Amino acid sequence: MEPMISPVSDPHSRDLEGDFPLDGRNLDSVTDEALAGFLESAPVLHKLGATKVVRLSRHLVMKGGGSVLPCEAETLNFVASKTGIRAPRVHRAFQVEDETQYFGTKGYIVMDFIAG
Repeated sequence: MEPMISPVSDPHSRDLEGDFPLDGRNLDSVTDEALAGFLESAPVLHKLGATKVVRLSRHLVMKGGGSVLPCEAETLNFVASKTGIRAPRVHRAFQVEDETQYFGTKGYIVMDFIAG
C-alpha cells in the first residue's frame, strides 16, 4: 500500500554551492511578506504535507506551514542556549493570519542550514 503523503525534495536544494534567493542579501532588509513568498519559490529541501523547508541561502533555510507554531522557534532557542545539542540558530520567526489553517495562522521560521 502506498503512503497517502510522500516526502518531496529538490536535489538542487542540497547543493552547497547553489544559487539561492538570499545569497548576498542581508536578512534584515527582507520583509516578512517577501520571506513568506519564498516558501513557494525557493528550492524545497523537504516537504511533507503542507509543511515545507526551503533553502533561502547557502547558510539559511525557512520552515513554513499551518502547523509551524511560535513554540517551535522558542524550543530551538532553548535547546541552543541550555544544552550542548547542535540545533539551528533561529534568525526570525513570525506568524501570518490564515483562517484556512487549523490553528488560524501560517508560521515561518528562518534558521541556520545544517547540512546532513
